[in-house]
Amino acid sequence: MVTGEKQIEYRNPSAWLMARMYDTNRTRKAYTHVRFVNGYGRDKPFFVAKLNYIELAMKGGIVKFSNGLEVSYKQDDWLFHLGDITETGNLK
Repeated sequence: MVTGEKQIEYRNPSAWLMARMYDTNRTRKAYTHVRFVNGYGRDKPFFVAKLNYIELAMKGGIVKFSNGLEVSYKQDDWLFHLGDITETGNLK
């Protein structure tokens, strides 16, 4: 994602994610950026990306990347469309 090739994050609509997406009155929270961290702790690699928009997948699929990574997603998974990376830290 830091290289810019993967610009969509695919997430299952889990209870954990839904609790972060909606207030207790079921109003969707407004986010402008997303922080991705690889692990726990202040010393772990991270980056922050602009969040362009969020949508639900209308159908499932598989996305393939140049490094061999394949990401599969299902209908009704959340698709987080990311923009520019605004901050990085602890990258090797």
